Amino acid sequence: MGDNTVQRFSAVNAGGGRVALRNTASILEVDGISQAEGGDIELANAGDVEITGDIATTGRVRLEAGGRITEEAAGRIAAAGLETASIGGQR
Repeated sequence: MGDNTVQRFSAVNAGGGRVALRNTASILEVDGISQAEGGDIELANAGDVEITGDIATTGRVRLEAGGRITEEAAGRIAAAGLETASIGGQR
């Protein structure tokens, strides 16, 4: 998987399978990710990850950040499992 530089990300995957993003932005805002048929979600960002919308799957979610991982008021994660790794902690 190659590196991207996006500041805002949202996705709807109706066919199942994995949703993955490797990113190099200072802040990645996740507006929402939906896995209608299940499947893992993997997000890695060089800077902060801000969750501002729902992340939903029957699979697992892995979040990796070179900075902080934050959930804003509307941000939620619903998954079978959650794994996080960050330099700046979670909030």
